[in-house]
Amino acid sequence: NISGRIGRQTRNGSGILGRFDGGLLGWQVRPKVRLNVAAGFPVTSSRITHIQNDRFFYGISTDIGSKSDKLQTTFYWFDQRSHGLVDRRSVGNEMRYLNNRFNAYTIFDYDVHFGKVNLGLVTLNYSMKDQSSVSFTADYRQSPLLTTTSALNGTFAQTLPGGTTQIRTLADLRASLTDPQIYQLAKDNTQVTKSVTVSYSRPISTILQEIGRAHV
Repeated sequence: NISGRIGRQTRNGSGILGRFDGGLLGWQVRPKVRLNVAAGFPVTSSRITHIQNDRFFYGISTDIGSKSDKLQTTFYWFDQRSHGLVDRRSVGNEMRYLNNRFNAYTIFDYDVHFGKVNLGLVTLNYSMKDQSSVSFTADYRQSPLLTTTSALNGTFAQTLPGGTTQIRTLADLRASLTDPQIYQLAKDNTQVTKSVTVSYSRPISTILQEIGRAHV
């Protein structure tokens, strides 16, 4: 009932959004309850072969429901630090519902440090007897994802005491800005994007499919 994995890996869920170097430990407490603990260093690009230790995270999550259940849900806590600053601190929930013809997926991620919704997503899909399908997606998110590291976006050089230096990390920013100023700069470099998409598709023949989509 215990599984573990260590090394470079990818996970999209429980607050972890992509590739990281670290470990993941899971414990099946009960048939429908699983506890997970993850920790490591985010990887910004697959081309980077070394461990980027300037940011560190840990996360705790609980999965409720078995793979055979129609409804499965996950609750998580995620905390990421960088150079003595809170990079991202989130609580969230993911829900998946699978039925014969209907499936739904939702995710809600709230940053308790910045006091903002980082990501809210609802996806619904219904398949009909004639093999056509209707889907609906509503998406609300910070773009890019709100992290303190976003304060570095668009920052190339800044005059610091003693001369001009290249700003590459949050530690470089802390040499001239206070922590509240860095957090505010991260907010200023982040925008909110909202979209709603409704689509309909159906097969015309064995090799052709018709798709209609409305996007706002």
